[in-house]
Amino acid sequence: MKSKFNFWPKFFLLMCLLLSIVMVAYVFIYFDRFFAHDKPFHFLTFPYMIFNWTIFSLIGHRLNYNTHKIIIDDDTITRVRNFGFGLKKVYKINEIAGFLTYSISGKKNANEYLYLIASDEKVAKLSTYYHQNYQELKSLMIQHQIQNLGNERWTLWKHLSERTI
Repeated sequence: MKSKFNFWPKFFLLMCLLLSIVMVAYVFIYFDRFFAHDKPFHFLTFPYMIFNWTIFSLIGHRLNYNTHKIIIDDDTITRVRNFGFGLKKVYKINEIAGFLTYSISGKKNANEYLYLIASDEKVAKLSTYYHQNYQELKSLMIQHQIQNLGNERWTLWKHLSERTI
């Protein structure tokens, strides 16, 4: 079974990429205005564009980093980063120590994140926010007798302090 992505993460990534390209293209098109000394051009425009490009790049990178395509076969679990376009890593099911789940609740909804653990490190990430078929993937992992290591409450400090995948 392959994981399927929800619409909004794909949309946000596409918008971040598009806006980053537009920002860079704008700088190249109007390069002479940015560095011409005889023409008036607001001095904050260039730093503002660099700031926006950085923000869009960071959001896009974060989306890519959090979106793992997971393929579960009979005896292997394959993780492919960056919406399925990144590097592929194959784990045998007996190498997987288990999975941890984190629940994040907000005012309007609650999301659950599942981290696959192999050799005491998080190797893959699934979530209800990013993946359409999260529940099916989780139940398939339970069918393959991957141990549930528990459900923890998500905190920002825990998220920032622990090593990410």
